[in-house]
Parts: sequence; structure tokens; C-alpha cells
Amino acid sequence: MKKSELSFFITLSLAMLVPVPGRLAYGIILILFLNILVLTGILFKKLISFFFSGELQNVILCALMISTCVLFRQIFLILFPLQTFILGITIFMPVLTSFVLGRLYVNRNLSVAAELKASLKSSTGFSLFSILFFALRDIIGYGTLSFPSGMGITEIKLFDIASSEISFLGMFWASVPGALILIAIEILVVASINRNLNIIESLNRRGGE
Repeated sequence: MKKSELSFFITLSLAMLVPVPGRLAYGIILILFLNILVLTGILFKKLISFFFSGELQNVILCALMISTCVLFRQIFLILFPLQTFILGITIFMPVLTSFVLGRLYVNRNLSVAAELKASLKSSTGFSLFSILFFALRDIIGYGTLSFPSGMGITEIKLFDIASSEISFLGMFWASVPGALILIAIEILVVASINRNLNIIESLNRRGGE
């Protein structure tokens, strides 16, 4: 992961993940929403490029993405009414995130397939990072793994943290400060793993010379 990509991860994580309730169910909906917007954003971008050029492309693309977000929000309201209502305006954060992950503001002159591949690589990495974040927060904050359903949230209870002596820790990890610390830890782990992989790759290249 490059420094620029790491800064993207930090910025997007703070903007998109921290304000959301710390349950995996909400994370699944948000990440599903994000990947839908990345895919539709690339297709919209290619379609618009046939008719418009310059800064006008970004203006029209932004309007289309917001319209798509509103449309899918209504669909999600039918499928997952409670979760979508609780997410509130944070359901619109994937619009901004999809712009950054999909590099929708940059004219890369790639084919549709190449652009989708590059964008999905970024969105998949961020999606895995986010799902891990929500899963960890759900487990250590509530002692559960939760999943979205039409009737609300379906929970798999792993342990009863509320009646334990460390219930205060669960309350902390479910809070915004706990979310910030968890994101920091996760980013440090990802950066460390990525650095070690780069070192191994560099040593392999030198060994092959």
C-alpha cells in the first residue's frame, strides 16, 4: 500500500466508518452500497465521456451518483427499513467514498474492463478493511455478530458481555473514541503487514537478479 493509498484509507475510515453504529449489520449494508456505487460510477463515467468533456463530466457524474444513491436508498428502505433509517444521512457517505476509491474524478483513459478492475481492487481492499472493523467492534463491543434482515437485526450471540465484569470495555469499544482507537490499530497492522510484504518482494527481486 502506497502512502497516498494509506492516507485515503485513514480519511475514508474516519469519514465513513466512525459515525456508523458499531454493528456488523450496518457495516454490511454500507459496504454493499459502496460497491454498487463504485460499479455504477465507472459505467456512468464511461457513458458521460461520449457526450461531455472537461469539468462538466464531474458535475454531471456527481449528480448521477447522488440520484443513484437516493434510488438505492429507497430500495434499501424496503429491504432493510430499520437499518436504513438508523443509518440516516451516513447512507450518503459511500457517494464520496466511491469517488475516491474509483478515482472517478480522474480521466485515466482506460477501457471499461481495466477501469472496473482497478476500481474494484481498491474498493475490495477497503471493503475487507471495513468489514473486519465492524466485525471486531460488534464482537468486543456487544459480544455478538449481527446481520441485516427485513425485520431488523439478526444476532449471533458469542458471549454475554453486558453481565460480565468487563461490560464497561464493551461500552467503550461501541463508542466513537473506541472506534477511533480500533481504526488506528487496524491501520497500523495493515501498514505493518504491507511493509513486510514489500520488503519480501524487494528481497525476492534482488535474489532473482
